[in-house]
Amino acid sequence: PVEDTEEVNLKAILLTLGKAKLSGFVSATAVAGYVLAGGLNPGIALAIGVGTQLQSMSACTANQVWEVKYDKMMKRTAKRPLVAGHCTRTQASSASVIEMALGSGLLAALSPAAAALGA
Repeated sequence: PVEDTEEVNLKAILLTLGKAKLSGFVSATAVAGYVLAGGLNPGIALAIGVGTQLQSMSACTANQVWEVKYDKMMKRTAKRPLVAGHCTRTQASSASVIEMALGSGLLAALSPAAAALGA
């Protein structure tokens, strides 16, 4: 979670909104699927990993935008960036759109079907 300090780091907010660790597991699963299917190109594996990470972070960020009203009610989620006022819903929504556009664009360069599945 984002620390309670006067100066909040944008990187920390984006990583928290996008649940970077959880999204990392999603990304690792996508890369593992590529490798298990016989994929050997490290550049493609990296693009799959980064594209999937961005799409997953976009979904997590969007979920927090939609759920902010409920997150305010629970102690467990009370320190999330939107609830704590570290960013606005508009800022978080913008981050989500940018993450989805970048992730989908990267995956579409490899396979439009892969991009569509994540979007």
